[in-house]
Amino acid sequence: MLSIGGGAGSYTLTSTNDAQQVATYLWNNFLGGQSSSRPLGDAVLDGIDFDIEEGTTQHWDELARYLSGYSKQGKKVYLTAAPQCPFPDAWMGGALKTGLFDYVWVQFYNNPPCQYSSGNIAKLVNAWNQWNSIPATKIFLGLPAAPNAAGSGFIPVADLTSKVLPAIKSSAKYGGALKTGLFDYVWVQFYNNPPCQYSSGNIAKLVNAWNQWNSIPATKIFLGLPAAPNAAGSGFIPVADLTSKVLPAIKSSAKYGGVMLWSKYYDDRTGYSSSIKSSV
Repeated sequence: MLSIGGGAGSYTLTSTNDAQQVATYLWNNFLGGQSSSRPLGDAVLDGIDFDIEEGTTQHWDELARYLSGYSKQGKKVYLTAAPQCPFPDAWMGGALKTGLFDYVWVQFYNNPPCQYSSGNIAKLVNAWNQWNSIPATKIFLGLPAAPNAAGSGFIPVADLTSKVLPAIKSSAKYGGALKTGLFDYVWVQFYNNPPCQYSSGNIAKLVNAWNQWNSIPATKIFLGLPAAPNAAGSGFIPVADLTSKVLPAIKSSAKYGGVMLWSKYYDDRTGYSSSIKSSV
């Protein structure tokens, strides 16, 4: 997804024609269209995320309609949004009524009227129920991952798992995360994580973690590895051990998808992918 907007700078759509031109630009430069100036080259993104926090409320619904219209050209254009939790959102309220948005990750932080506060989940749950009334496919609970990641709204793990999630997970539009079953490919990083990675010839921790990951409702799981010893702090697997020990232990998994390497920079220097290709 390409996220547009943000909480800084100055941006707006000035007219219906402006919305159409922006949609055309995004389609040709980032999605399924063609342009000589594509910043990401041949990479084709899946859609556009609306993080509108500035400007006016005008024409974002039209931009959504124009972008969605390109889905008729063979590749679905996914639309997502990251509104604030006060309902309806000050900038995106009208656009979200179009029913064109697939996933909406609502920011339940930095907004005291609708967020968790000192053990009290009432305001958050009330706002959550309001957001579930919009015509979107899935709603996600947007949270800071640490107390200093936002000004307010951090939820301690214990309260999230014992109070908040039980109160909202029964919602028909609850999106959650990997448990949704909506993810096609999951490349798990089996490095920089000693409890679940290869270490000095020992593959037991990695295989145990691999088997756990294969329980999630995703289409394919990939083994994420560093392509060189210095590409990560830990978790590098020598080619011989990968091909003779690790891959034989995981390739029979129904969801085995392959190996994901970090990164092309290191792989170009070690030739790691070429060395393992015939075994993957």
